[in-house]
Amino acid sequence: MRGYLELQDRRTIKEELLSSVDLANLTEETLTSLKKVGCISEEEYVRAKQSQEFSESAQQHAESLAAYELGLAAYSEEKYQDADQCSTCPFDHT
Repeated sequence: MRGYLELQDRRTIKEELLSSVDLANLTEETLTSLKKVGCISEEEYVRAKQSQEFSESAQQHAESLAAYELGLAAYSEEKYQDADQCSTCPFDHT
């Protein structure tokens, strides 16, 4: 994608590349470049960024839930030291 952006080949980007790409999987730099050269609209840019943020949040939630479940399992098996280690979650839930 970056090569086409450097070549300013907007037609190929719009007609061929973007039709098969999930914008949420692109980097911030690529999204910004696509928006700057008019290959994606402001709305598409915002939607992609929101989707990325949701994906990151969902990943953090899944990891927190897994740590919680591991802690519960360790506690139920009376492995209290292991349970205590699982209760320290590296994510901020605010």
